[in-house]
Amino acid sequence: MSHGPTINALVERWRPETHTFHLPHGECTITLEDVAMIFGLRTHGLPIHKFSWGSACLAHMYRSLYRASRYDCKDIDGPIPLLLYARWNDYQSAIEQYKDWTTADVRRRLDDLSPDGFVWDAYSPSRIAPHLIPFKINDGADLWSATMTLICFETVEWHPTDRVRRQFGFHQDPPVEPMKLGASHNIVLTGPKNKNWGVEHEKWISQWLNSAASVLTDAHGDHYQPSE
Repeated sequence: MSHGPTINALVERWRPETHTFHLPHGECTITLEDVAMIFGLRTHGLPIHKFSWGSACLAHMYRSLYRASRYDCKDIDGPIPLLLYARWNDYQSAIEQYKDWTTADVRRRLDDLSPDGFVWDAYSPSRIAPHLIPFKINDGADLWSATMTLICFETVEWHPTDRVRRQFGFHQDPPVEPMKLGASHNIVLTGPKNKNWGVEHEKWISQWLNSAASVLTDAHGDHYQPSE
């Protein structure tokens, strides 16, 4: 799929080393919550060929953005709708005002964002009536904020929720250095095709299975302004 104006401007903001978009007032990213809410995919369970297609989808999205952010890249693949809309909002009625925007238009609007111009709590009850969201979508919701690895076949990516705490209702502390995945981040599907990914990614799968230990915790914030 070729880049559209909105995607072009977002990709320019993507920082591969942190897996986040950098905006004037903080970092944001696509999370497991977005995948569950928009696609309805299961985000818990075992990561290798089994049940957690939501985490596999997000790992592929991160890897696609990583490739698309390179200067010589002209196209992007992957689950692009994650960049374009919130499923439970009435977005259809607003489409007309965006259809003629150019990349320059979107880039300027991102640059001009005010501190309260970004919606951090996109799925809060104040924005979406709870009865509109199918009950099953909330399966695994307790793990959506976990800071952990995401796995999709050869792909291993990092779910950097510690850098986007405001998306889960918390104050954002100064983030630590981004996780470095080493050689695991550079595996490609070349050479022998009979790899056992369960063995190849054993260390990261173990971390995934202990993801409850890395869920964000804190008192919920009363505002979303950046800290000092």
